[in-house]
This record gives sequence, structure tokens and C-alpha cells, in this order.
Amino acid sequence: MSPLSTLLRYLRLCGVPFHAGSTENTALRTSVEEDAELATIDRVVVTPLSLDGRTWLAVTGEGRVIQPHLVQRSFGVCSVSGVHEENLPLLFPGCAADTIPPLGNLFGVPIILDEYLSDAQALSFPAYTSDVCVSIRTADLRKLAKPVVAQISSPARTAAAMS
Repeated sequence: MSPLSTLLRYLRLCGVPFHAGSTENTALRTSVEEDAELATIDRVVVTPLSLDGRTWLAVTGEGRVIQPHLVQRSFGVCSVSGVHEENLPLLFPGCAADTIPPLGNLFGVPIILDEYLSDAQALSFPAYTSDVCVSIRTADLRKLAKPVVAQISSPARTAAAMS
């Protein structure tokens, strides 16, 4: 069974309604029980971080940038860095750096959910492949992964805003 199939099976077994489809068009629906709950979806980016040597997954909104000083302040850590690329296959089997699902509990890794997303209705993310996008309610993510909610990002600045 592929890692994506395993993820979708896990969501079904947990009773979590979800959408799964191509990243171009999420019209392919799988096990959706409450379409209205997934009407407003925020696309997220999942970034593996090392906080004082311990691996975490940071979940931020697309178009936002993780600010190490905010992570340090929120967690009281000295060191915040990205996880080395060569360690990703060991920590997140079957995933490329940009296709790690925000369910750290599947990997034994804690999650940081950016405070910016705390009120989002639903989240969308590539899972195990850049061709497939999965959407779930934020409340279900919180129930399954039990993330720590903290302010860790700021909006990305555009080139025009910086000039």
C-alpha cells in the first residue's frame, strides 16, 4: 500500500471527512461527509524544523514566512534551524521536503500550528506527492495531531513592498 493510500485509510478509520484530488483541481472527492465544513480552505506549507536539536513540523499558511525569533520566543529555545535534507527520508519516509503531511503523529514528530491558521475552517496540503492535495478540517487536524499553537510566522514580503 502506498503512503498516500495509508494516509487516506488512516483518515477514514478516524472518521475524518476529507477531500483528495489533484493539486490542479481538488474536484476528486473521497470520503466526504460534510462538504460545507471544507468550503473555505487555507493552503498550508509544512516545514521540518530543529528546535534545540529536536525535530518538529511547523504548519504555516502559504505566503507566510517562519520567523526564527518568534519560534525562539514561543518555545524558549536557543536554536532554530531547518532539518538537513539528507535526514528527511529517515524522518518522513515516502515524502519529499514539500510533500510532508501536517500529521506529525504519523511520524512521531510534534506539530506547531501557526497561530495565523488557528481560526481557519479547513487546511489543504500536498501529501506524499506534489500531484495530490488533501483537505481536512482544522478541528480534525487539532484532534489528530494535537499541535502546539504559536505565533511563528509573518506575511511574506513582495518585491514591491521591499523597494
